[in-house]
Amino acid sequence: MNRLKRQVEIILDLAKRFKTENIEYHFDGSTAKVLQGEGLAMDDIDIVFPYILQSKVRACFGEKSLTEISIEKKCQLEHFHYYEGEEKVHLLFYKESVHSFYDNHVQIDLDGKRIWVKGLNHFKRNI
Repeated sequence: MNRLKRQVEIILDLAKRFKTENIEYHFDGSTAKVLQGEGLAMDDIDIVFPYILQSKVRACFGEKSLTEISIEKKCQLEHFHYYEGEEKVHLLFYKESVHSFYDNHVQIDLDGKRIWVKGLNHFKRNI
């Protein structure tokens, strides 16, 4: 299986898990572009969550080897990651005052499954 197909399978699995656990999310960056047909295999899979859900998201992953939370003070971002096989999954928590979780996020249909992603207009405005 090629890398892009493997990444899409991981994305579908994560979306299902977040729906089951009732966790708000959206895939961001190149992940959203791939899901909307405008990208190639990614370096990692980026997922954005509301800042207040850090504990719930960490609990959702149970025994997975999650890294310690890293803090980027410049953009008020907290994040951690884990590996799904060889694929790095990056979990991001922006403080609302800097990055609105709800700005331009949309649902798309991928293989009959509804997945939240950052809208492409968010990325195209910077081209």
